[in-house]
Amino acid sequence: MKRICCVAAALVLTASVVRAQDPAPRAVVPDSMKWAQNPNLLQGGETTLLAGKFTEAAPYAFRVRFPAGFRVMPHRHPDDRFYTVISGTWTIGIGETFDTTKVQAYPAGTVYFLPANTPHYHYAKDGPSVAQINAVGPTATVYVRDEDDPRKR
Repeated sequence: MKRICCVAAALVLTASVVRAQDPAPRAVVPDSMKWAQNPNLLQGGETTLLAGKFTEAAPYAFRVRFPAGFRVMPHRHPDDRFYTVISGTWTIGIGETFDTTKVQAYPAGTVYFLPANTPHYHYAKDGPSVAQINAVGPTATVYVRDEDDPRKR
């Protein structure tokens, strides 16, 4: 119950910050989303920014799309994150070592909370998937092992 209250409080805080910064209602419809290769991911992993900026101390939202079999090696982010599974099965493992036997699979509609600095990894084991991430920045992606960071290849 305590975790649910904390999650609810974070969502209310995020919503109030968004209202304070951008008082105009707006929508992002699927046809207007511009998907692009993300330098934090290996070739094939795409993202689309929905709101905010990753570099600012403010709320942001984006979606990530993985093809079947796609892997993201262990990494962490400095911000708490809320993942909402939009389509497919979102598979996540917790820890500093990639292990396909220790991942948990979540169906579309699932909301998953990931605390800041938690080492984790992804594996699109059951096919393509799309998830939306909401958080308050600034953010970064820090890979556990430098050799796994696509930006350093």
